[in-house]
This record gives sequence, structure tokens and C-alpha cells, in this order.
Amino acid sequence: MEIVVDTPNDLIYKFQGALHEVDTQEKNILKKHAIGLENSIWAQCRLSKGNIHGLVMYTGSDTKLMMSMEKSDPKRSLVDIELNTLSKLLFVLMVSAAALLITIKGLDTGWIIQFFRYILLLCSIIPLSMKVNQDISKLFFAQRINNDKQMKDCLSRNSMIAEDLGRIEYFLTDKTGTLTKNEMIMKKLNIVSRTLDTSKIEDMTSLGISSTNKKELKFQLPDDKNDDTHFFRAVAVLLTCHAVFPKLDKFGFKVLDSTSPDELSFIEFCEKIGFKLLKRTDHLVSFSTPDKREFEFKILRIFPFTSARQRMGVILEWNNTILYFLKGADSKMIPTLKKIYKEKTAEETAQLSAQGLRTLVIS
Repeated sequence: MEIVVDTPNDLIYKFQGALHEVDTQEKNILKKHAIGLENSIWAQCRLSKGNIHGLVMYTGSDTKLMMSMEKSDPKRSLVDIELNTLSKLLFVLMVSAAALLITIKGLDTGWIIQFFRYILLLCSIIPLSMKVNQDISKLFFAQRINNDKQMKDCLSRNSMIAEDLGRIEYFLTDKTGTLTKNEMIMKKLNIVSRTLDTSKIEDMTSLGISSTNKKELKFQLPDDKNDDTHFFRAVAVLLTCHAVFPKLDKFGFKVLDSTSPDELSFIEFCEKIGFKLLKRTDHLVSFSTPDKREFEFKILRIFPFTSARQRMGVILEWNNTILYFLKGADSKMIPTLKKIYKEKTAEETAQLSAQGLRTLVIS
């Protein structure tokens, strides 16, 4: 066998290659197998389940991770930049003053030595002691931040920009990331223009029980807009269209393993109100309702989330019925909706987003 792949590049969402079955005696290619992004794992990835056999194609500086890294400029505070600018201006002023004094005195035979004497006399114009005091104060500020009892677990990793904290006027951040430690909680659920507060677990549990309190549960869209079946269908999408894998830890307790904090928050909410994710593999997903009924779906096809599509879809088979569940960013999902739903959905997501919530549309 031999493998042919692209030359090293920084395109982390693109990988092309081929696996050739070669006749070692005649050295002919018997069969070719295409290799794509779904057959690759980049450096520092974590395997959430199962075992794999892999072949290392890129190492060291040739890996996509290293090639996609950009060289960053050293961080410098505004005080440093301003002080350096003033020092340069003062240096020009000092040289100009020395040149002016030499010109007034006259250019005799020893004018060069006299010029540097004037430079030494005027060098106090540049505040070197201020620069030294500033560097010492940076260490003091960093130590105060590290020992501040009102800022627990706060660590000053760069003492160069500590004084810039006093210049902050506006604080801009996204809704997830470093500040939230990528820990997300499902706050609201809007179903057919009805916004539900998911923090009220008792109310949500009652709604979950009433939505499954039927002899036969179906996933077709009901005619009644106020039907509780809408809630069951929404929960079913959350419990099937994801990449969360339940497993047991070393103590035998169930844990949820996922690389997406969004999907993890969905499953945690569903489990709090009585819906349990029982199993999730590459070919099967199952969950149970509050009344202990189990639903098992065969996964026919998964359309994984990508930065270009910004949505994830899954095609399922249940009781000889083909279902297609989809979830993704509102900017990508709303344009695909029917005309009668577009305006209302856009309005509801805008209201939730205005509350500082990260929005997601499911279908």
C-alpha cells in the first residue's frame, strides 16, 4: 500500500489524498481509495471513543497546526509606546540643541568633541529614571493582581500591559470563550413564538411529562400550534442531532463526553427534565422519556458542523420513517425556512440575542 497526499499547507479544513493498493511484484496500482477530511485527525486532537490505527503524514513545522499559526507582535502597553515616542522626540531635541550651541560658538578645530560634550550636558532631557521606575512598577502591579483576594484565581501572565487596565473604557466580548470558560447553560427555549424559561426545572419537567402523555408519539409536525407535541419534537432534535457520547467513568457513573459546550448544555437540560440519552454511536442513537419509553433511531447519514456551513444535520430512520433533523446558526438557518416562518423566527432570535444569549435554530 502507498498513500499520496497534498504537500504541507495551512488549510485546516481541507485534506485530499489517495490510498493505493499496489501489487508489490508488478508494482501496479490495483485499486484506489479516496482520502478526505473525514479520514484525518489533526495534531492535539482528542479521541472521544473507540480505537483507531493511524499513519503520521505531517510532523513538526509541516503540521497544519504549526503552519496556520501566525507570528504575533510582542505585547506592549500604550504607556510604553507613548514613552518611547516622547524619548525619540526628546533625543531629536537634544541633538538639535547641541548642534545649535555649536553653531553659535563657531566651528573651530575641536567642534566634534565639543558637540559630544553638549550632548552629555543635555542628556538629562531624556528621562531614563522614569523608564526604570516604570519597569519596577510593572512588577509591583503584577504582584498586586496575583495577590488580590477580590480576584480569585486571577493570574497576571504579562506584566507589560498591567497599567493599561486603567485605560479601559469599553469592554467587548463574544458570548462564549475565555471569559465563560466555555461552560454553557441552556437559558431559553422558544417554540412556536412561546419562550420558555429553562431554568424553571419543575415547570419544564411538567411540560415534558405532558408532552409525552400520549399513547402514540409521532415526529410529524402537528396541526395544532399549541400542541405540546412541539415540545417533544424540539427535545427529540436536541437528543439526536449532536455529537455527545455517554460513557461510564472509572467509578461507574454516567458522564457526557463532547467537544461542543452548546450540545453538552442541551443534553444536560434534557436529562434534568426526565429525558435521558441512553446510547450514541456512529450508527445509532437512543433516548428515553420521563415515562420510561425508549426511542431508538438508526443513523443513516450525518452532516457534521463546519465553519462554512455553520450547521449540523442528521438523517434518521425510525419505524420505517425517514427523519431529517437540523440545527445551526440563525444566520444560516433562517434563510432556509418557509416564508411564513422567516420574519417571526428572525424577530424571536433577535430578541433573545439582545438579552445577551447565544442563539441556535433547530428544525
